[in-house]
Amino acid sequence: MNKQRHVLIGAPLTDRQIESLAAANPNLEYDCVTSEFQALLSPVKPASEGVLEKSDTFQRLLPLLHEAEIIYAFTDLPDLYRHCPKLRWVHFIAHGIDALKSDVLSNDVIITTGQGSQA
Repeated sequence: MNKQRHVLIGAPLTDRQIESLAAANPNLEYDCVTSEFQALLSPVKPASEGVLEKSDTFQRLLPLLHEAEIIYAFTDLPDLYRHCPKLRWVHFIAHGIDALKSDVLSNDVIITTGQGSQA
C-alpha cells in the first residue's frame, strides 16, 4: 500500500482542478489553504521578525505545515518552511524565484516554478 503524501495548495485553484489532481494520484491528500497563505502575505515585512509565527492564521496552519510534503504556492512566504519537517518539494506558479527569501534553498527540497508554462 502506498503512503499518503500531504500537499498544501496555497495558490488559487478551482475545485475542479483539485478534483482532477486527486483523481490523477489517489496517494496525495490535498489541503487548500489559499486564503490562509494570502492572509499571511499581507502583514509580513522583512524587518518583522517572528510576526508570521504569532498570527492566528499561522497557528491554524501549523498542524498542516508539520505534515506537508509538497507545497504548491503562488509566491514565497519567509520563514514558513522551517515549520515543515517533511517538506520535499515546493512548486511556485510564479515564473521565477529571484525574490525567494526563505531558507528553503539550504534544505534538500526540490524547488520548481511555472517558468515556461505560459509560453
